[in-house]
Amino acid sequence: MRGLTGGDGMGEAELFGTDEPAPHPRLLRAGHLSVEIAGGAVGAVRWNGREVLRGLAHPVRDPDWGTWPEETLSETVEEDGPASRYVRSFRTAGGAVEGRFDLHLRAEGRLEARVAFRALAPLRTNRASLVVLHPVAAEAGRPLAVRHPDGTSEETTFPRLIRPDQPARDIAGLRWTLDGLTLDLAFRGEVFEMEDQRNWSDASFKTYGRPLALPRPFDIAADATWEQSVLLVVEDRGSGRAGRGPDDRLVLGEAAGRMPTVALATEPGWEDRSVLPDLPRLLRLDLRVGDWTGPLAEAMAAHPAPELELILPDEAPAAARVLAALGPALGGARPASATALPAAWLASHQPGGPFPPGLGPAEAAALLRAALPGVPVGAGVLTNFTELNRLPRLDPEAAFVTYATTAIVHAADDASVMQTLEALPMIHASAARLAGGRPLRLGLCAIPMRTNPYGSRLVPNPARGRVAMAGEDPRHAAPFGAAFAVGVLAATEGHPVERLALAAPRGPLGLLGPDGRPSPLAAVVRRLGTLAGRARRRTEVPDGIAAVATEGPEGFRVLLANLTARERRIALPAPLRAGPPGDGAMERTDRVRLGPFAAAWGET
Repeated sequence: MRGLTGGDGMGEAELFGTDEPAPHPRLLRAGHLSVEIAGGAVGAVRWNGREVLRGLAHPVRDPDWGTWPEETLSETVEEDGPASRYVRSFRTAGGAVEGRFDLHLRAEGRLEARVAFRALAPLRTNRASLVVLHPVAAEAGRPLAVRHPDGTSEETTFPRLIRPDQPARDIAGLRWTLDGLTLDLAFRGEVFEMEDQRNWSDASFKTYGRPLALPRPFDIAADATWEQSVLLVVEDRGSGRAGRGPDDRLVLGEAAGRMPTVALATEPGWEDRSVLPDLPRLLRLDLRVGDWTGPLAEAMAAHPAPELELILPDEAPAAARVLAALGPALGGARPASATALPAAWLASHQPGGPFPPGLGPAEAAALLRAALPGVPVGAGVLTNFTELNRLPRLDPEAAFVTYATTAIVHAADDASVMQTLEALPMIHASAARLAGGRPLRLGLCAIPMRTNPYGSRLVPNPARGRVAMAGEDPRHAAPFGAAFAVGVLAATEGHPVERLALAAPRGPLGLLGPDGRPSPLAAVVRRLGTLAGRARRRTEVPDGIAAVATEGPEGFRVLLANLTARERRIALPAPLRAGPPGDGAMERTDRVRLGPFAAAWGET
C-alpha cells in the first residue's frame, strides 16, 4: 500500500515543488573519518559511522541576518587512502567577497578546515566567519570543557534545556566525550562563542566567530583579508561505532494525553471559506492599521469564534484606545481566545536587553483581559520560540503560552529543514518549563518564515528556490512539506501542546498549490484535524519516519510519513485499513510502503 502525497514515479520538481536541483552529497573519507559535501557545504562529519559534528560552514550574513548565496568558482577533491582534501573557491555577498575553503581529513582522526576571505568591495555584514555545528540529540546535557584565549579553561555542559543566551563564550577550544570518543576542537583567527540554535528550531549548537556583544552590522573595507581555522581531533577508545537503528516498524507505547487541535492561521487576504471550513481559525490582526474593523467583521462572518492574535501600538494609551474599540467591533461575538503583543516585540531582543520602551507584553495582556472579560488570554510571542525564551517575564495570569516555529532561519537545504524536527521536542520541553504548568497553544509552525524578528524584511524568493528567511518556500505545499507537517505534529508527543497551526487557507503559507488546487499538505492537515482531542498513544518509529497514533471507542487511527527521499516499508502493529491521507482507495494490510516523502493513513 502506498501513500499518494509523494513517492512512486515522482521527479524532484514534484516532490519539492521547485525546479531547483537538490544537491546530492558526495562522501569524502580518510579511514574511519568521513564528511558529506553538497553544494559546497560540509555536513555530517562522522567517525566510524557516528556523527560527531553536524557541519562546517563559512556564511557571510547581510545586515538583516540573511545569508548571501555563494557561487562556486572552482572545486578540487583529492583522495589517497589515509588522507583526503577538498578545496573550494567561492564568491559571495553579491560579488563583494571572494574566498577559499580548504578541508583536510586524516585517517588517524584529524580534520582541519581553513577559510580565507578577501573583500573585493566595501561590505556591511553581521557575520563573515567559520561556523561549526554540533548535533544536539547527541550532545545535550553532556559535560564540556572550554579553553579560553588566555590559556585558562572552565567546565560546563551542553545545555539540556534551551539557553536564551550563549552557553559558552570566549572560546579558543572545546573538549567533550561521546560514546567512547573524546573530541577536541581548536579555533584560530577569531574569538568564538556558542549559541543554542534550538531557539530557532535548528537541531544544533553553533560555535561561530565574532561575539554578538560586539557592534553589528559592521563594515569591512575593500581589499581587507581575514582567515579562520578549526582543528578537530578524534580519540577513539574502541567503542565509537554507530548503533544499529530500530527495525522498520511502528511500535505503540503507553497513553500520551490528547491530540492537539489543528487550526489554520489567517490574516487579511489569507482566508478562503472553501478550504477546510471545519478547522478553527487563528486570526492575526494589526490594530495599528487604520481600518481593522472591516477585516475583523469579514473573518468573524466566516468563522464566528476564531482565536485572535493582535498586534498593538507600542504606547499604552494608544493600545488601550484600540482595545476599547475591540469589544464593540466584535458585535457581541466571543473569540475562543486572544493574545496581544506590542509591535516592538515582534523583533528579537538579546536575553539581557535592552528591551523596548513603552508597553510590555505582560501589560498588553492585562489591557486585553480588561477589553475582553471572560475570554482566555495568552502570554508569549507571535514569532519564534527564540523570542519567548528571551522575554524578561511572562504574564502570571495568562491562560496559556504561545509561540511559533519556522524551519529556515539559518539554513534552507532539505537536510537542515528535516533536522529541525529533532529540535521541536526540546523546544516544547523548554517552553513547558517556562509556562509553569500552563498549556502551550502554538501559532504557525511551518517551513517558511511568516515575519522576520531578526531584520527588516523577509528574504525574497522569486525563483522559488531553497532560501533561508524567505516568506515563501516551494516545499511547503509539496509532498516534502506534507511529510514535514506530520513530523511537526509528531514532535508534540509527550508535551502539553493544545493547539497549533500548520498552514493558512491561502497565501504563501496556504493549503493550495500553485495551480489553485488542494496541495498534498491539505490532505495531511485535514486528517490531522480529525484527530483533535482523541486519546493519544506514544509511538516508536525508525529514523526518517514520523507517526501520530490515537485510539478511542471508534477505533485506532494512525498517520505515517516518510521524511526521506528513499522508499520505506513500515510494519504496522496490527492489520489496518490503510491508504493515502486523501480520498484514495484503502485496503487492509499489516505493512505500508511509503515512497519518498509519502504519507499514509491507517484505521481499524
